[in-house]
Amino acid sequence: PSPALQEYLAELRSHVVHHKPQKVLVDVGNGTASVATPPIIAEAGGDVICVNCDQSGRFPGRLPEPNPTNLASTLAISRQMGIALGAAHDCDADRVAVFDGRGNFLSQTRILAYFLKKKAEARKGGIMATTVDVGMAVDEVAKRYNVSVVRTRLGGSHEIAMSRDGVILFGEPWKIMDPDWGPWADGIRVAIQLAQDVMETGVEISGLLSEIPDYPNTREDFIYKRWDPEKLKSASSSAFGPEKIEDYDGVKLLFDDGWLLFRKSGTEEKIRLYAEFMSQDRLQEMRASAIKLLKDLEFIA
Repeated sequence: PSPALQEYLAELRSHVVHHKPQKVLVDVGNGTASVATPPIIAEAGGDVICVNCDQSGRFPGRLPEPNPTNLASTLAISRQMGIALGAAHDCDADRVAVFDGRGNFLSQTRILAYFLKKKAEARKGGIMATTVDVGMAVDEVAKRYNVSVVRTRLGGSHEIAMSRDGVILFGEPWKIMDPDWGPWADGIRVAIQLAQDVMETGVEISGLLSEIPDYPNTREDFIYKRWDPEKLKSASSSAFGPEKIEDYDGVKLLFDDGWLLFRKSGTEEKIRLYAEFMSQDRLQEMRASAIKLLKDLEFIA
């Protein structure tokens, strides 16, 4: 290994404490995490089941993004093995997806909120910097611990972290960044920390998240015909009467029981619709109304 990799692995190992074994499934997607996540979790006492563990730039095991579709076979294995924790990386391991022994893909907002809870318990107050698409669980945990939440555009949370004092955690879905680690997303550290927590407590991952709210939510993509955020703001205000509209990244409508976000993808010719509400019925109602609005405006087919 290179000196930089040796230094990084030594730093990871310096925080490892040996615990009672628990089954942990790790899918590294034939990527770089193969040299770190599985062996270090094993050193901490984990009974590691490794999937797609051989490094290969051709990624023969699955497509690199660790989403439910690409992880279908891995999730099936998790249901058979009685695991306490499942973790899957993308190819460069800045991201990690988390799932349980029933094959349930766990909300990235809840994972982010869990790490905020851990940080806030140790360091009262401060700032959580996150992005426009992160859900309400983060706000609820922040409120419990007197942490201020500052949201920004996707990909911009590190800018807040670098420009403000008092940031205790920053991140977005898939990517968690801790100033104590450095100004980068580190999915390997996230996976190792979750494994240690599962082994230390003897509680599987869904149990660890039991105090973190889990609200019905959706994210859907639509090929767009056109995009006019000013027209969308005006029409949304009339159609929904939200408590507040934010427009620093798309058009976000805030309600007392949830939110809608219309956002043009930065990489694809798509409009993304995000929604989160406190009940499934309300989510479905608002989702249907949002799609109807996009069609009425002739933004989508």
